[in-house]
Amino acid sequence: MDIENPQILSNYLFKHDLISEGESLSCKMLTGGVSAKTVYVEKSKPIVIKQALQQLKTKSEWFSDPARILIENLGLKWLYDHLPPGSIPQPIFCDEKNHLLIMEAISPPAKNLKELLLAGVIEKDYIKSFGALLGTIHMKSLNDPDASKTFHNRDYFINLRIEPYYEHTSHKLTQFQTFYADLIESTLETQLTIVHGDYSPKNVLIKDGRLILLDHEVMHFGDPAFDVGFSITHFLSKANHLNNPAYVDAARLSWDSYRSIFNYERDNFEQRCVKHLLGCMLARVHGKSPLEYFAADEHKWQYETVSSLINEMPSTLTQLFESYKNLLYERKN
Repeated sequence: MDIENPQILSNYLFKHDLISEGESLSCKMLTGGVSAKTVYVEKSKPIVIKQALQQLKTKSEWFSDPARILIENLGLKWLYDHLPPGSIPQPIFCDEKNHLLIMEAISPPAKNLKELLLAGVIEKDYIKSFGALLGTIHMKSLNDPDASKTFHNRDYFINLRIEPYYEHTSHKLTQFQTFYADLIESTLETQLTIVHGDYSPKNVLIKDGRLILLDHEVMHFGDPAFDVGFSITHFLSKANHLNNPAYVDAARLSWDSYRSIFNYERDNFEQRCVKHLLGCMLARVHGKSPLEYFAADEHKWQYETVSSLINEMPSTLTQLFESYKNLLYERKN
């Protein structure tokens, strides 16, 4: 089943009563992700069809069972039921055999948060909402036995995050093997909330002033500190790329907004956030999924900067932000 073939796709949608006989539609292939084929179908009520790939679209070999689409379907349903209206596309149909998921399309015009940030646009309301939405996911699922049962499978998170980010980086940078081994162990031991696992500006659309979250295929019940580190990585990496300390302020704003909702204080939570942030930032230059916008000098600066921070580990995110900002100012001057 090739969803990128318009005739095959049209026949499939008709067979499953997703379009009526003779209904016209146009298809647009969406790019940007590495783990799936994605098609926007323009019809009376537009839809998006996502089909998980076994071999991801990366330079390094990277394979994952496409049955993970079932996790994404569960995640889409849970988030749709638990987040504020309009935050998640409505789920429509899931086909286990063909590894595809169909959901409501977000019709244009809609902005992508990653593209805005790379263009130099820092809209404080969006940044606050970005942090608050993640805080809501974690707060609503905190120690929830039903969520724990539904999202107990962490295989795809291990396959698509732990192995390509943390393990791959530790094999390349042997001086940090102990750091990553400890981080992996604590991550897999912690089962506290739903973890989105791909909470990134690239997966956030903005329409009519509200944030809409996409891509949920590695959702699981685990350590919320991973989501914090993974998400804030993108602000600090853009501060490096654009040589602009204002993105560090954006990271702090997102963190403060998150903490206004999820104020969990136990189990060295903030310290784990610090370690995940540093682990993710290093992985985005030496893991299997390096940030595509880094030039060689930015790659080198992030490696050297994060290495120094790991060696002199900040105890809080505030300390980390201040240190990172000071290093940026030193580079600018």
